Amino acid sequence: QGSGERPRTRSTETSRHSMAMASISIVACVGVSVPRRATRVTRTWRTRVDVGGCRCFSSSPAKARGERLALRAAGGGVDEDEKLKRFLRRKGVPIPPSQPGSIAERAAKSTPSAEASSRGDDDIAELRFFDLDTVRERWEVPWGGWRVFFGLSGWTASFVLTAGVVAPVLLALNGVDPRTFDPSQKTEYLLAIQAAETGITFGVLWLLLRGYRDDMDAAGDWFVVDPSRDAFGVDKGWLRWALYGYVAVFVSIAAVAAAFNVGEFAWEYARNHIHGTTTTEAVEATHRALGESVSGGGDAGEFGKLINGAGGATTADAQQAAVRDRVLAQNAARRSADGPGTIDAVLPLIGGGDDQGTRLLSLLAVTSVFAPALEEVVFRGFLMASLTRWLPTPGAVVFSSVVFAGAHLSARDFPQLVCLGMVLGFSYARTRNLLTPMTIHAMWNSGVLVVIAGLMATGQDIPGL
Repeated sequence: QGSGERPRTRSTETSRHSMAMASISIVACVGVSVPRRATRVTRTWRTRVDVGGCRCFSSSPAKARGERLALRAAGGGVDEDEKLKRFLRRKGVPIPPSQPGSIAERAAKSTPSAEASSRGDDDIAELRFFDLDTVRERWEVPWGGWRVFFGLSGWTASFVLTAGVVAPVLLALNGVDPRTFDPSQKTEYLLAIQAAETGITFGVLWLLLRGYRDDMDAAGDWFVVDPSRDAFGVDKGWLRWALYGYVAVFVSIAAVAAAFNVGEFAWEYARNHIHGTTTTEAVEATHRALGESVSGGGDAGEFGKLINGAGGATTADAQQAAVRDRVLAQNAARRSADGPGTIDAVLPLIGGGDDQGTRLLSLLAVTSVFAPALEEVVFRGFLMASLTRWLPTPGAVVFSSVVFAGAHLSARDFPQLVCLGMVLGFSYARTRNLLTPMTIHAMWNSGVLVVIAGLMATGQDIPGL
């Protein structure tokens, strides 16, 4: 009291003690509620950073933050914010999906380099057509092999049950037999079946993968169908690469067809030489057999006279007719040996008639809208992307292309379908947008269908051609 200090009362000491205990309680609560974030902040200065190949330890939190930002800007390090977002999503906190790519990648995309600007977007070197590094990136697959198996099994079941069981039973209950349908009714029935299969398959995939929605949103590249995402960009422009892919389909299928034709010719040549017959002699023997087979009585005898000629003269029209019949006969024998193709089931529905335009529109809706959407979601969006958990992305493209070709149940078209699937797969791996393979698939199917309809309108034999 002599020094002017106020005496310490019991109430003052109690108040100070209460405030201290309250502070300790607050600190303890904060430490328990956010232990990971608190640990991450307090241990920032202990983080070891690799800069220029040298390992160093930060001496202060401010310096550690600067080194970490510099490292992340250079393209390395760990994105702590993304880890925190994923942790909160697993806990049920609604967090919007992040932009794909690291901070350095996003900065590089938003700020083009001077070298790239000087070259221009259309520089052929910038496209990197044959650079596998542009398609090596894998998807982050959160599910296992059984989920992939059940997804493909669900698609197969929806395909078989809808067309083979459910629809025929429903029609039979209503006293309708689909075998009595005319071509117009068959195209409408085919359109309804395809629409139902597409909807059922999408529902099956949604049920299988709905538990992984947060992981797919965090990855940002699962089942992307976004027309507004960089349509004509050099690196990942979905429409630009769809046009490139459409051209690549023609080139690849033509190369495969040429290779098979050369192989078949070599096989025939070797077989003829083994039997002691040259190719020219074999062709002449075929002509003689054809002339003898049509030299009988009636109309065939008259046709034989045109081929052999009255008095030995042979007309040019008769020769062309003989060659045409021989080619058609060979093609018919080849079709019967190789089995049906993917177009054979559609040919009877395109034939002439008053409602040919309506039937063609229905078939275009089936082959160019529903089929590309369904098959690209199943084989590229789901199967191919899931396979990158076990295979490199190029290997997943090849494997899914083989499955895609086998699902069409056409041995005759299997090599061409594998080529088509590979073009579709690599285009999707490049752009990460399902609109790219969907557009290629739709353009290819619609182009083939329109060309065949035009040829059939002129009376061409499409299978023979």
